[in-house]
Amino acid sequence: DFVKNNRVQYLDMVWNNLSEELAQGKGEHITALSNMYGCNGEYQQTFESLLHGNYPHLFLEMKEIESYERAHLLDYEINRLIEVNRMGEKCSNFSSS
Repeated sequence: DFVKNNRVQYLDMVWNNLSEELAQGKGEHITALSNMYGCNGEYQQTFESLLHGNYPHLFLEMKEIESYERAHLLDYEINRLIEVNRMGEKCSNFSSS
């Protein structure tokens, strides 16, 4: 899946920046990620809050994992959060498991 591969590559490349921005709750990498998952408009803030609220699980618990595997796992976890929080219809590039 082209979209998923691009997201995983993006997550791998910007891991540190994204981690810092999510800890703060805002930033351009978070906005770009929101767009990659298709969570736009009014749902962008919801998506960003969801990631910020799950920061320890998404970043702190994964920091010891090899980078590319970590990016795949992060993509999986973000999709899982979208699904669990019933945002799948609002995020057009979400991949259900």
